Amino acid sequence: MAEKGKLVKIILIFTLVIIITFLQYFTELSEHRHHIFYQGLFFLPVMLAGFWFGLRSALATSVSITLLLLPFTFLYWSGFSAGDFNNVMELVLYNAVAVILY
Repeated sequence: MAEKGKLVKIILIFTLVIIITFLQYFTELSEHRHHIFYQGLFFLPVMLAGFWFGLRSALATSVSITLLLLPFTFLYWSGFSAGDFNNVMELVLYNAVAVILY
C-alpha cells in the first residue's frame, strides 16, 4: 500500500507541473496577473516534493520547472525589463525554496 501512495504523490506532483506549465504557455501575454499567479503556483509542487520525498526530489522538481520555463522566458524576453527580471528571479527562487525546505 505504501508504494501505491508514493506513486500517487509522484503523479500529483508531475500533473501539477504539467498543468501549470500548460497554463503559463497558453495564456495570453497581456494577462499579466494570470502569469504572476501561475508563477506562484509553481511553488506548490516544489514544496510537496520536498515535504514528501526530501531534497533530491524537491531539486528535481525545481530544476524541471526551470527547464520547462526557460524557453518561455527567452521567447518573450524584452531587453531585461522588470518583467524579465521577475521571471529570472522566480526561476532562481524555485531552486532556492527546494534547498531551504530541506
